[in-house]
Amino acid sequence: MDEVKEDSDYPNPSLGLNVVREEEEEEDDLADPPTPSGKLADRIRCVRERCIESLGERSFERAYSFLTSEEEEEEYEMGGEAYDGKMEDPFDRRQQELVRILGEDMVHFANLIEQLIFMEKTHFGS
Repeated sequence: MDEVKEDSDYPNPSLGLNVVREEEEEEDDLADPPTPSGKLADRIRCVRERCIESLGERSFERAYSFLTSEEEEEEYEMGGEAYDGKMEDPFDRRQQELVRILGEDMVHFANLIEQLIFMEKTHFGS
């Protein structure tokens, strides 16, 4: 007597396909996420444009150059500023120069320019 098999005894081809599809989806999930460098590049562009629109290109370039040169000086000063006979606070001198370049009402953009410099160093290296 032949034994009758029920449908559940036979492999279901659609189940096999589902398993393959699930495995493919898992592989897609395991792919490397997009790198943040594209987003950082967009952020750099936006911050630069915002500064230039608000300050004007000339003031932005002067402040950017000043802050970049200040940062480079700080990197080379091992152990603080050398004593030159004056008791001037370097932060006060720096702030006065930024006010002279940007104006009292726009000096707050110095923080944004510093962020821009940091992001560029992070993204482009230097």
